[in-house]
Amino acid sequence: NTTNFEIGFVDRMNIRTFFNAIVCSFDVGKIKPALEIFKEVASRLSVKLSDCLFIDDSLDNIEAARGYGLKAIHFKDVSQLKKDLAEYI
Repeated sequence: NTTNFEIGFVDRMNIRTFFNAIVCSFDVGKIKPALEIFKEVASRLSVKLSDCLFIDDSLDNIEAARGYGLKAIHFKDVSQLKKDLAEYI
């Protein structure tokens, strides 16, 4: 979930060049955990929701994503994230 401030930072730091797609809620007009924001990401990547892996620190967003059929990791800290990501490799 973003505002114009975060989008400006993303663009100033050229972060978009590192990703195939970045979907900012400010641009789309929807916020997590709305199904539409997840569908927009999948659409831009030309993949099914079930092929997506969603990582977030909000348990509400994680549960919603799983309910929509996405794989999801609840971020708690970097070491836990590394361990959880290893399960998908």
